Amino acid sequence: MSINENVKNSIVELSEGFPHYTHLLSKYSARAAINENSDFISPKHFSIAVNEAIENVQESVRTSYEKAITTSKKQDMFKAVVSACAMVDGNEYGAFRIVDLQEPLSHILRKEVKLQSYQYHIGKLCQEEKGEILQKIGFPKNYRYRFKNPLLKAYVRLKLYQEEKMNE
Repeated sequence: MSINENVKNSIVELSEGFPHYTHLLSKYSARAAINENSDFISPKHFSIAVNEAIENVQESVRTSYEKAITTSKKQDMFKAVVSACAMVDGNEYGAFRIVDLQEPLSHILRKEVKLQSYQYHIGKLCQEEKGEILQKIGFPKNYRYRFKNPLLKAYVRLKLYQEEKMNE
């Protein structure tokens, strides 16, 4: 069995270094190819694999994500802020500054976003009411944030990939 080079790179990128996700994406990609009697894993097979991986992720990861993005307000930015957090390249510990979110968040929302418009959301994502998915580290005026459960970052990136493919 062989694999498309872009698919291989996508598996590595979306796995975020976690063997769990690498295994899930590889297994489901290969299974999709086998189901079509193919010995070549194509981007189509990879898209199927992403959907399968999202459906079969640990329940605690899925629940954390849902708690973080769910709100009763019609106009809400929690999903966009969580997505931006997942898109940011953090330091070697996965930590990022709040200002690092400005560019990816502006891209997601398709408009320029200022720090003040999402600062509240970052604070809430560090609290139990929103699942405490982010951890604040450091000291005042130099805080950094990271996902409390690093598997959640990879899950959010898979969700972003899935949404992107659905919008094509």
